[in-house]
Amino acid sequence: MRTIVTLLAAAATLAAGCSSSESTGSSSGASGSATSPDCTFVTEADLQAALGVATTRVPRDPSKGAGSTCNGNFAVVDTKTHMVLLIERLASRAQFDQPGDLMTTAYPVEERPTNLGAEAKLFLTADPDKGAKVLWLWKNNAGYEIVTFFKLSSDPTPQLTKAQLLTLGQTVAPRL
Repeated sequence: MRTIVTLLAAAATLAAGCSSSESTGSSSGASGSATSPDCTFVTEADLQAALGVATTRVPRDPSKGAGSTCNGNFAVVDTKTHMVLLIERLASRAQFDQPGDLMTTAYPVEERPTNLGAEAKLFLTADPDKGAKVLWLWKNNAGYEIVTFFKLSSDPTPQLTKAQLLTLGQTVAPRL
């Protein structure tokens, strides 16, 4: 339970930092503007190819886990909506370079994948098979985080594996 609370706190802190980039006028690169961040570089087709099931973009609703402020919430939709991916803008290059204590506590394993087409960091929980995974991409003076949701044993939602998340990163990085 403590791990889940820590993960949620880290996600909330990151989302707050990402939202602050909108008001500070940070540079956004080709994917959006500082006043209207855009995370549409990931498509439903990208996720279907990675997961093998149909997904849909869902409107922002933090009470349902859809907290992305840049139109980057994806879910598998069946009788219930199951969130599988959330995308946010990173606040700054400094955040990319120094993720902070909450991030490193919630995701103690940090890797630096190469050959994705953008500078990247992959953050994993101590148990990456069940835990959330976070991929940060930095390109064209803008940073994005792609967050998979952690999987509970009773949750039927498919979860992106580390390999699938990296493949997704490789697919979408050229669009940044």
